[in-house]
Amino acid sequence: MVFTAKPLVYFGSRTPVVGRELLAKLLKRAAKPMAKELSAISCRVTEGNILDGGKYDPDGDLRKAFDALDVKRDDDGDGVLNYRDECPDVKGARLNKGCPAENKIEFTIQDAETYRPLSGVQVTVYDSYQQGYPPKQLRSDEKGSVAFEGKKPGMVELSYPGYEGRQIENIVSLIQHGEDEPVVYLTKKDSGGDLDPILQQLEANMVFVKGGKFKMGCDPERDGECEERELPLHDVSLSDFYIGKYEVTNEEYAVFLNDYGSAQVKDGAYKGELMVGEYKWGIEFRNFKGEVVYRPQKGYEKYPVVKVTWYGATEYAKWLSQKTGKGYRLPTEAEWEYAARGGNRSKGYQYAGSNDLKEVGWYEKNSGSQTHPVGQKKANELRVYDMSGNVWEWCSDGYDENYYKQFEKVGARNPKGAESEGIRVVRGGSWDSSYRVCRSAYRDWFNQDIRYYYVGFRLAR
Repeated sequence: MVFTAKPLVYFGSRTPVVGRELLAKLLKRAAKPMAKELSAISCRVTEGNILDGGKYDPDGDLRKAFDALDVKRDDDGDGVLNYRDECPDVKGARLNKGCPAENKIEFTIQDAETYRPLSGVQVTVYDSYQQGYPPKQLRSDEKGSVAFEGKKPGMVELSYPGYEGRQIENIVSLIQHGEDEPVVYLTKKDSGGDLDPILQQLEANMVFVKGGKFKMGCDPERDGECEERELPLHDVSLSDFYIGKYEVTNEEYAVFLNDYGSAQVKDGAYKGELMVGEYKWGIEFRNFKGEVVYRPQKGYEKYPVVKVTWYGATEYAKWLSQKTGKGYRLPTEAEWEYAARGGNRSKGYQYAGSNDLKEVGWYEKNSGSQTHPVGQKKANELRVYDMSGNVWEWCSDGYDENYYKQFEKVGARNPKGAESEGIRVVRGGSWDSSYRVCRSAYRDWFNQDIRYYYVGFRLAR
């Protein structure tokens, strides 16, 4: 690497320390003055000494200086150009030349109405660059305080029984631009007082999905070889909605059955239809003093409920809506695929959160021929789990293999699916499925009254 200009100082195998330090200082200055000062300098930089930070540049000063010559670079995207940034590879505040003000993140969690500190709030801290590191799991102390170390914390999720869950996209920004003692407020739910704690946690685990436009169906470059039922690729626009972070579990469904008092639909258009069957990985039916008591099989509380019919899934959503005053339902097929693909944060993966199915899902090659507890695999871009594999998931839509064709040229907005009574869309594949079936583009159907040990559901609202 050679700079040529009027000789003033020669830098080679006998580079003096003073000359090295002088050049480093000159190169670190602002762009315009730096250009003028460099015009009076000629230096020859050889491999093995200056650039390699070796014998003649032991501190690496010249390497850093030469790296800064590209004055338009901003590697960390914090608005501070590299040559002015003391931490060019770490996102931070505008102050302190791009470095984080401090490594310690500290804030207090309070009730939004009474300002009472909330102790025991579950705090999940994710890595800002989504490098697959496991999130930190913390709880607020008796004063409602939370503190942790880390240069790159990203999104933070807060959940607390009886309160609305909250997601903070950039906790660093909140702390740096907040008060001296930042406070995060949680809002109490209207129904929190009389709702079972298990269901309170379910409510806290509903993930907000910002609406938007996406390409629904199969794109060969994104999804691999397409099937006729996945075509044509078409534009779909959706409004905001919520979707369950996890598939509904055995313990959550057992609460419903015991309150409802039956495993059959009791009224309405589907009166008498079976909702769920007993199974060794699912719900146990126990006769106790002449009454049937429903409970999760021992050790399977956190596993997804199985052998649940479409009727059982929709009746559960209806019951929970009455309990909470909120509009719970099954997701539409379009909402399901949009959420599986990561919503407006999508990175274009083939599966829900990765191009490697083993990272995000239980399927025929790694499941051991059975279901697994929810949330064990890597989440997708929305922090939603198990949308590829584990269990098939019911959607609200009726199924029509040719349903997409009507939207090829005009697109669709909030499509509700075909009006085909008797068969319903299922998505995601299961523990028993091949890798192709677990793709986010794949669609299938079952009769709405079937009870299979690889079919479950998740909620939307």
